[in-house]
Amino acid sequence: MMSHYQIVIPQALIPSVLKVVHDSPLGGHAGMNNTLDRAKEHFFFPRMGKIITDYVQTCHFCQVRKVTNFKTKQAIVAFPTPSEPFEVWQIDLCGPFPKSVNGNTYAFTAVDMFSKFIFAHPLRNNDALTVCEVIYRMFTQFGVCKTLVSDRGSEFVNQCTAGLCKLLEVTQEFTPAFAHHCLGACERQHRTLNERLTAHVLKDKLWETEINSVTFSMNSSVNSSQGRKFQPLYDGPFVVNSIPSPHLIKLRDPSGKRKLKSPVHINRVKLAHIRAPDPQNYLVQVPQQNPVSTSSDSNSESSEHEIRTEQDIQLQNDNPTPLRRTSRVVQKPIRYRDENFLSELSSCDGAQEKIKRILAKKPHGSSFLYLVQLIGEPAQNAKWKPLSELPPKAQELIIARPPPLV
Repeated sequence: MMSHYQIVIPQALIPSVLKVVHDSPLGGHAGMNNTLDRAKEHFFFPRMGKIITDYVQTCHFCQVRKVTNFKTKQAIVAFPTPSEPFEVWQIDLCGPFPKSVNGNTYAFTAVDMFSKFIFAHPLRNNDALTVCEVIYRMFTQFGVCKTLVSDRGSEFVNQCTAGLCKLLEVTQEFTPAFAHHCLGACERQHRTLNERLTAHVLKDKLWETEINSVTFSMNSSVNSSQGRKFQPLYDGPFVVNSIPSPHLIKLRDPSGKRKLKSPVHINRVKLAHIRAPDPQNYLVQVPQQNPVSTSSDSNSESSEHEIRTEQDIQLQNDNPTPLRRTSRVVQKPIRYRDENFLSELSSCDGAQEKIKRILAKKPHGSSFLYLVQLIGEPAQNAKWKPLSELPPKAQELIIARPPPLV
């Protein structure tokens, strides 16, 4: 009779029952479902499913030995494709090389992900301050970029580089550990750089003096990874033929003269704005009519009017229903439509200036001057302005997030 009933377990004996049905040799450290089924055969206590599930999930021996089928590692995601030159850089160190006359043993390399342009500079060592100084020199030469991609070396993961990127609003992206292929643009350029430097070093020349010439030869040659995107073959306009994946598009030439076999990434494609086939002649001057019209003029006008009406009737018969053309309204981004970002100062041509970001501030008498970068201008052309000349939204931003003091 007792085999058909369950024994109600008090709160104090629940841990002992769990050890019997799970930790004992007869329990065998089974899974959650098997342990719950074995406990329900003989025992009952409130919230059995929740208590047994938490007990099995927190068992030390089960967590150490058992293998899970769930994917616990984050998948490698491709970095965003840049849309213009000098927007995303991959940076790395190449070396060590033989010590030069100036004591340089390393070479700092940076590769632009859009044009595959390489920038190389010799270094004495690979500490954080030296690398950060070269990064700042690269910014002053090519402009402030949006993203820096590097590995997790101590020369890139430090407070000095992080502070410089935070000041200039540059996003730092790091590749996963032991995944050198994620920094493939730099690694492939290192191979070419070492191959071309070796030929000069074997001729008893210093690599330090030849590195600029070698980088010039690399930048002046065609890079096969670019896909020759600036050739007339890829000018367009094209028509979308098929979409094999969310990121790739197969294009087709409407004229049939060019064939595009390989798909194109969606970030490489721009919408083509084609002019209407028969635009209105707005600039054609309309001849002025004479106030006095002769009988011959009236006769000619009446005959022309009859000819036009006959042509209109014929066109209406050919096309009984008018064609409907879709129209697309292009709106500016919100930051360009927001009047709070407009500055009270105006340039010489009357155009209003728009503030992009506030870089720093410095004391000026009893108040401060703010280093302001305008939209469409590089950071090198930033201007110092007092608080009274800034728009309302910029003043609110200064109060919410004060810029660094220089």
